Amino acid sequence: MIEDFGSYLKAERELRGVTLEELHTKTRIPMHYLQALEKNLFDELPEEVFIRGYIRSFAKVIGANEDEVLSAYIDITKTAPSIDTNNQNISNQNESTFDPKFIFILTFTILFLLGAVWSINILIRKFNMDPTKPTPTVLQQKQNKTKEEFEKNLPARNPKTNDTSTTLEKTELPSKPSVIDPKVTSKKPSNSLSTNPIAAFGNSSAMVKDEDTEEKLKLHADETPTVSTENDIPLKLTIKVKDDVWFNIAVDDSPVEDFVLARGSEKIFYGKKQYLLNVGNQNSVDLTLNGTVVNLPSGNKENIVKNFTITSELITH
Repeated sequence: MIEDFGSYLKAERELRGVTLEELHTKTRIPMHYLQALEKNLFDELPEEVFIRGYIRSFAKVIGANEDEVLSAYIDITKTAPSIDTNNQNISNQNESTFDPKFIFILTFTILFLLGAVWSINILIRKFNMDPTKPTPTVLQQKQNKTKEEFEKNLPARNPKTNDTSTTLEKTELPSKPSVIDPKVTSKKPSNSLSTNPIAAFGNSSAMVKDEDTEEKLKLHADETPTVSTENDIPLKLTIKVKDDVWFNIAVDDSPVEDFVLARGSEKIFYGKKQYLLNVGNQNSVDLTLNGTVVNLPSGNKENIVKNFTITSELITH
C-alpha cells in the first residue's frame, strides 16, 4: 500500500522524464494544483470530482495506468478520515481538560477589568461635571447681584423726580386762591379794603417763597442724578449681532469669558465699574450701555477690536 501518494506521483513522473511544465501544457491543469498533488496538499485543491479528474489526466500524460493510480489515491483517502477522527478526539480531550488555575486567573482578570472600567467611567463623569461648574456659577452670581442693583437703583431715581414734581404742583395750588382773593374783596365795602392789601402782600410773599422753593427743588432734582451717575452707576451692557461674532469680555474683576453670538441674537451683561472687550467683527455688532449707543473704535485689517474699555464716562459725558 502506498503511504505517500504525492511522492508516488512525483516518482512516476520523473521515472518517465516528464516535467511539470509539460504536464501543465498538455493537461491545462494549473501549476499550483499539480504541485499540491505531489505535496499531498489536498486542502488547496478543488472538490473531489476535480481531484480525481486531475489524477486521471496526470497518469494519462506520463503513461501510467490511470485506474491503478486512482485506486492508490482512493485507498489513501479512506484511511485519512480515521486518522483525522483520532486526532480530533485527542484534541477534544486536551481542550476539555482545562487547568483550574487558568480558569481562576481568567475570571479574576475579567472582574478586575470590569471594575477598572466602572471606576474610570465614574471619574470621567465627575471630571466632566465638576470643573466646568465653579466658574460659571461665580460669574452668574456676580451678574445677578449687579442686575438686582441695576434694577433697584435706576427705578429709584425716577420716583424722586416724580415726587419733586408732585410737591411742586402742590405748592403752586395754594398760591392761586391768594391771587384771586384781592379781586373778590375789592367788591366788598370800603372798611374791609384796609386789610386786603396786607393780605395780598402776604399772599404775594408766599408766592415768592413758593417760587424760590420751586427753583431750589428743581436745581436739587437736576443735580442729584448727575452726582450719582458720576460716582457709581450699575452698568447694563447689551450686545446685539447681525452675524456670527466671537467675543472676549471681562466684567469688572471677574474672569475673562469667551463666547460666540449667533446671527440675530443678543446678550446682556451687568457690571459696576467697567468692561474690557475684544470683538471679532466690529461691523456686525451693536452696543448699548444703559440704553445709550456705544460706538466701537475702528479695528485692524480683519475688523478685530482689541482691549476696548467701556465705563460710565461714555454715558455721563
